[in-house]
Amino acid sequence: MKKPVLFISVLLVSFYIGYLFEQTGNLIVTITAHFIVDFLLGLTIRFYKGGMNQ
Repeated sequence: MKKPVLFISVLLVSFYIGYLFEQTGNLIVTITAHFIVDFLLGLTIRFYKGGMNQ
């Protein structure tokens, strides 16, 4: 395993989203949470990891 921190982060977010579904029973809540996580990660990669051509 080359990136254990990334693996653990993804695992924890996945368990949290699953827990969110168990607590709410609402799939729209989990879809929204998944979208927010992916959107924020995309912004982070785009703007803080050298994704911009400046």
